[in-house]
Amino acid sequence: MADTLEMVHRDLRLRRQGGEARVDFRPTRGSEIIATYGRAVAGNAVEPTGLGPGQVRDWTFSSYQLRARTGRLFAAAFLNTSDAGNTFLLRTLQPIIDKSTQRVGQVQHGFDLGLRQRFIYGVDYQHTVPKTEGSINGRNEDDDDIKEIGGYLHSITRLTPKLELVSAARLDNHSRLAKNVFSPRVALVFKPTESQNVRATFNRAFSTPSTNNLFLDLLAGRIPASGTQLYGVRALGVPASGFTFKRDCAGGLNSLCMRVPAAFGGTGTQIPAAAALLYRAAVGAASARLIAGGVPASLVSYMASLQPTPAQVSTQLRILNTANGSFVDVAPTDLRDVAPITPTTNSTFELGYKSDIARRLRLSVDLWREQKRNFVGPLIVETPNVFLDRASLQAYLTAQLTPVAGAATAAAVAARVAPALAGISGSSTVTGVPLGVVNFDHTLSSASDVIVTYRNFGKLSVWGTDFGAEWLIGDRFSVVGTLSHVSKDFFPRSEIGGVQDISLNAPRSKGSLAGRFSDEPKGMSGELRFRAVTTFPVYSFINGTVRTYQLVDAGFSFRPAVLRGALWAINATNILDRKHTEFVGGGEIGRLVMTRLQATF
Repeated sequence: MADTLEMVHRDLRLRRQGGEARVDFRPTRGSEIIATYGRAVAGNAVEPTGLGPGQVRDWTFSSYQLRARTGRLFAAAFLNTSDAGNTFLLRTLQPIIDKSTQRVGQVQHGFDLGLRQRFIYGVDYQHTVPKTEGSINGRNEDDDDIKEIGGYLHSITRLTPKLELVSAARLDNHSRLAKNVFSPRVALVFKPTESQNVRATFNRAFSTPSTNNLFLDLLAGRIPASGTQLYGVRALGVPASGFTFKRDCAGGLNSLCMRVPAAFGGTGTQIPAAAALLYRAAVGAASARLIAGGVPASLVSYMASLQPTPAQVSTQLRILNTANGSFVDVAPTDLRDVAPITPTTNSTFELGYKSDIARRLRLSVDLWREQKRNFVGPLIVETPNVFLDRASLQAYLTAQLTPVAGAATAAAVAARVAPALAGISGSSTVTGVPLGVVNFDHTLSSASDVIVTYRNFGKLSVWGTDFGAEWLIGDRFSVVGTLSHVSKDFFPRSEIGGVQDISLNAPRSKGSLAGRFSDEPKGMSGELRFRAVTTFPVYSFINGTVRTYQLVDAGFSFRPAVLRGALWAINATNILDRKHTEFVGGGEIGRLVMTRLQATF
């Protein structure tokens, strides 16, 4: 059903426009004031999101910026606004309303101590105010703003004429996090000649939780996808208290508790997670299907009168696969509470080299190793559904039907009925009847919704290399190449200490090769570029694989001398119109041609 909705409402046409206006004022030789206004409108597009593809309709972004500088004192203020227009999620047709604003302020200054020491220091402030009218942040709508303030000190020390020590320290405060975040950086830069430099760097950066990580509250799907809804699939941000499973229901599997949908008599309160308690509801839900499949109505009626105990028919937990609607077995011991979201820290060691050989060949090589700690994974299903166990159900039905139908008929009917009620793990066609959901003990999950949410994972390490080269051919032509490689694009749960596998969601290898032309006296320049990306897996709300693709792009710009300050440019990506996708859930991308006219006065 979700796929059908997508096909009917998906519009792959791409329509975007934007513009920018800027005014520069220089009251003195050493000072300037710059005011900028920018506006971009995504009129129509299909964009991947953490909850599947979204149909963008008239999403408008506006940016207001004021910058001022005098000497080494710099200050800036920004205002960014968003209006999602008529955008909606394709899988559920859920409208997306976003009228959020973000205000940013920056101040920076610097000074020298003698000839060998330079300091730069500053303060940043950012205030994010989501306004979604409940469409994205739901019950969190009135308490979801974020304030961030940080200060930094940057130092450049000339140890010798050829060796510099670059260091920095930054401290940030996030209004929704309990602790401040400290970020150090140190680098040694060695310049044996004017055309060469070698650098060794250690940097620890961080990324704070997004508004979605903290405040998301959105219906992302339904179970089943068509017909009468039993469960909603709700995406939630993680509250300050985290999420915990209720584990004090006597008689439930491992003392777990569940909530039952209203269709099966649920009232919203937690009851023991024992599927046998809802056996009759399962038979009732599947009775029409059983009779249509050839099971005699009299035997269906007889089975509906039975009531097994949890000792006779045990319980199986299964996690929803949001990609295809199937369910996969999960052990109760695999359920883990979700701790409050904390910042992700990235510690990177880098060794780099740059060289300009005979002013014709420019080379750059970077080797790096990065370790991420407490990184935030994608939205994943955390609350399993409760099913009857197929093997014990089949044995029970065989024993109960034998006296009334004979051994042969009882075995045949039980073999047909048990999968219909209990399902088969991993099957998208024989899913059985999900009787309840082992939900969190939290007010945000008070309904019988299946919850998808975020969590911090332990740590992962990757290394990589980046290579770049430019060969200057005469005064007007050059050839430029790049190559990047990452050691891993997939991380099994056993390696990262998580509850599911994680992928980089980016290619292990990618590269480009371009030929460039530039004739400055005539104001003309152009480029023809080939780029390639390898196949990579995607693990998100919708899992899948992005297949390798190779594209050819071209661009040309002209700055006529008679029209000083004017620029006309045209750029085309994928000029051979090779249809491809760049992320799971996104639409196919073909040729895209853009033109730009710029005037400076």
